[in-house]
Amino acid sequence: MDKPKFAYLHLAACSGCEISFLDNFERLLEIMDMVDIEYMLLLKDNTELPKVDIVFVDGAACLQSPESVASLKKARENAGYLVSWGGCSTTATINNFSRGGQPP
Repeated sequence: MDKPKFAYLHLAACSGCEISFLDNFERLLEIMDMVDIEYMLLLKDNTELPKVDIVFVDGAACLQSPESVASLKKARENAGYLVSWGGCSTTATINNFSRGGQPP
């Protein structure tokens, strides 16, 4: 059986969630045995988000940024499942206040 294809998309934030994900070395090695990591800029030099089974998205999508909105839409189109990972992508946390209070 083929392993599920995995992507990790980082939007506007501090990269803390992505670093925390990678910082679990022992578990990360197990995860890498379970999935094919197709897109994660801290691990692979990719320019395009490919078709994947699951994508984790961290960071806030700035609704005033066409690039941010396009990246998020492409992630949704290219993945079977999209998982909001971390505080910024789920509630906008500090980004909610730094961009004039725009809703996430």
